[in-house]
Amino acid sequence: MCDHARAVRSHSRLAACVAWRWAQTGTWSSKGAAARWAAERAPEPDVLLAALDRREGDGARAFDEAAGRRFVAMVRDGLAD
Repeated sequence: MCDHARAVRSHSRLAACVAWRWAQTGTWSSKGAAARWAAERAPEPDVLLAALDRREGDGARAFDEAAGRRFVAMVRDGLAD
């Protein structure tokens, strides 16, 4: 997978964090703040911390693509209710 594809996938996880936080609390926040908030609540926080590391850190944390898809699906399904 190329770097651009990794960045897009990471961005989608962070955007889902923003949407989830907004839906749950009414608080609009940066992707970083939303990812930290979501990591405290998500069933698989490591994928969010890895996405955040790709944005703010050195990108060395392992990124589980399947867990990322599950997180986005969880948020999407929650917003659809």
